[in-house]
Amino acid sequence: MIHPYPSFRHQRGFSLIELAVVLIIVGLVIGGTLAGTEMVRSAEFRSVGKQGMEYKAAIANFKDKYMALPGDMANATAFWGRDDTLCPLHSGTTATPGTCNGDNDGRILWISSDGESTHVWNHLAFAGLLDGYYDGDWTTGLKVGINAPESTLGDGTWHMYYLGVAIDHHWYEEQYGHIIQYGGYPGTGCPSCIWPFEKLTPDASYAIDSKFDDGKPGTGLIRSQKANVAPPVCTTIVDRDQSRLAEYRLGTDDACTLAFLLGGEQG
Repeated sequence: MIHPYPSFRHQRGFSLIELAVVLIIVGLVIGGTLAGTEMVRSAEFRSVGKQGMEYKAAIANFKDKYMALPGDMANATAFWGRDDTLCPLHSGTTATPGTCNGDNDGRILWISSDGESTHVWNHLAFAGLLDGYYDGDWTTGLKVGINAPESTLGDGTWHMYYLGVAIDHHWYEEQYGHIIQYGGYPGTGCPSCIWPFEKLTPDASYAIDSKFDDGKPGTGLIRSQKANVAPPVCTTIVDRDQSRLAEYRLGTDDACTLAFLLGGEQG
């Protein structure tokens, strides 16, 4: 007699050993995927630190060659021509694209009527020390890829200015001099803003800081803004005069920016 359905009497399930092997393999695959993702993120964070260090080197090379800071250079139009739209009264011959002169006082103000902070990138690009072209226009707010470079991490940007001995409540009471600040693009939320917003988590900030500096948010040549009010945001210390005790608030979703100090400055 032919049975209409096959018999399953002699089939068996997986043994405990076989199930254990399968679970181990699945665990290894998941662990490898997570490890790979973590490696990618770590590489992205390192790229931000590397980019900041490259900008520091470019600024130092510019200063050695032209005896002035980019953006602050008083005779930039003599080298690269005058931008008649932004600075029609400056010396030099009209050029398209052109540039504007700084006042050569040795300081790049974070926001000013002459746009020195945005012309930092314009001068570096004209000098061949920075890829691309940046128009130097300070009247339109921060525009990534137009008047400021884009971060390698994406959706982030850079801004150079003179902080000196910080008196702003966002920073610890320390000597900073000129900084190159990394943060998020302000975007439509603040179209006229000319400074980066907080973007990195404390863990990401620590990863960059510990790789290229001392891993401390209030000391060294890479620092973070401090918390404005309690509870602390990004860092563990609110008091402005306690920078050396500050740590990153690891494991939180707080938002940070990073300041790369040029170093070697007084006052």
